[in-house]
Amino acid sequence: MENNTPKEDWISEIMNSAGSISRAQPAVGHYGRVMERVANSGAPAVHSLPVIKWAAAAVLLVALNLASVYYYTASKQKAVASVGNENPIAASLEVSSTYNY
Repeated sequence: MENNTPKEDWISEIMNSAGSISRAQPAVGHYGRVMERVANSGAPAVHSLPVIKWAAAAVLLVALNLASVYYYTASKQKAVASVGNENPIAASLEVSSTYNY
């Protein structure tokens, strides 16, 4: 007979309690349906909607950048043409500003 403390007896009781647990069983036919779905599905479906959204956002960003460069160069050319060579200080102030109202 073993001389165990109450704590050791409690630990042994807990460790031995898992021996009576049986493995879970799926419902009748459920396992077959799941395996059939897995076999018929092939590769998992990839949702490409987020990729499409990111691509559209990138195209829009590039288009806006190109439009702003075009607008800036067009306004710069107009500013240089409007000021002329009369006053170089006024020409430099006019050209360096992007806020031509």
